[in-house]
Amino acid sequence: MGKNKNNRPKQQMSPSMRREPVAGAEVSRKKRPISTPARDDGDANLVFGLQLLDHDGPYAWAGISSEHTKLIAEACRGWESMRPEEVFAAGGNKPIPFERLCPTAQARLRQIDLEEYDGLWELRVSAKRRIWGIRKRHVFYIVWWDPEHEVCPSSRRHT
Repeated sequence: MGKNKNNRPKQQMSPSMRREPVAGAEVSRKKRPISTPARDDGDANLVFGLQLLDHDGPYAWAGISSEHTKLIAEACRGWESMRPEEVFAAGGNKPIPFERLCPTAQARLRQIDLEEYDGLWELRVSAKRRIWGIRKRHVFYIVWWDPEHEVCPSSRRHT
């Protein structure tokens, strides 16, 4: 056996005394790691809020086709892996002032008590299709589904 600085013999560790990691070991509840909150949401990924969904009116979510549901789910799944500044800087995703929304959309916002906002954000799902909502930091509150690009029609072709 080797000797340490104090001229004492080193203790040999038996295999049972060595600490080896155990794959699949149970972690006690007391020692479960907790995630740290993002700094001022700057590092947070985009999440979707559903409490402002409009279930009635011309851009309602009621009666949406399964094809459109799949399309929306795929788009949202992709956006949820991104930070808000990445999503909202992407082409077609932009804020639209209240005054630029079509008269039907303006009237509906008044009906559902959302006219207090300066406007809505549009998220481009495809060339024509849009999701409309309200952005609060890293949360996008979905309001409408606009499959025909009617909420704020573009003067450009194919949009």
